[in-house]
Amino acid sequence: MITKNEIRRIRSLHNRKGRDEEQHFIAEGPKIAAELLSSGWPVEKVFALESWIRANPALMRIVNCPVDAINGNELGRISAHPTPNQVLVVAKTFPRHPEIEKPEGINLILDSISDPGNLGTIVRIADWFGVGQIFCSEDTVDIYNPKVIQSSMSSFLRVRVHYCSLLELLSKFRDEIPVYGATIGGQNLYETEKCPDLFLLIGNESRGISPGLKPLIHYNIKIPSYPHAGGQSGAESLNAAIATSVVLAEFRRESDQSSLGDKSSA
Repeated sequence: MITKNEIRRIRSLHNRKGRDEEQHFIAEGPKIAAELLSSGWPVEKVFALESWIRANPALMRIVNCPVDAINGNELGRISAHPTPNQVLVVAKTFPRHPEIEKPEGINLILDSISDPGNLGTIVRIADWFGVGQIFCSEDTVDIYNPKVIQSSMSSFLRVRVHYCSLLELLSKFRDEIPVYGATIGGQNLYETEKCPDLFLLIGNESRGISPGLKPLIHYNIKIPSYPHAGGQSGAESLNAAIATSVVLAEFRRESDQSSLGDKSSA
């Protein structure tokens, strides 16, 4: 049974203001719920259909928070999605502005990403390529937005997402960590010198990288496009998430080759 106050509170978590005030967020669906509950992430409460609870006895044995059985109508009233999916978890958010020490390896920088699906997909891509943290501008869509959580496919559990002033961050490490900015007019990605520790800067879906950040870029890079067989040009640009995936794949390929070279010369 779910109370009216609980319904009101959970619905407030659909919005960034409510999540910031309550310091909690919601995650929906069997896969995300199972991974969240198994991960050790601080969870406040679970609301689920009886059928889901009965189908997950092993999960119920390790859950260390209340589990409330509700009906489909009640689940629909608290869900952020048009079609509710069996279970909804209320969990705690992490602080947005941690003390940032010198990052190592590949670090993603997201400048004003506005589409929740793009951010969730980028988090999933980062998880795939072993990128442990992402730094976002303050106006980037909220990592705890229900659509971001859904599209990240649980990758948000393994990739830490920070919000900060990108100008301050990049200025702080300007002389220590090179910044690679994904731009239309940059140097061919496949011909650009790669560094083991770096910032990869991805700009807004339509406006690109903010003018104030451009002077901090060490390497402007682009993914080369290729004409069709008849010479006809193709798409004008790539989706931000797709571009991130292509660039990270190349950086990882280069890193793997360098590692193999080091081993063979040892």
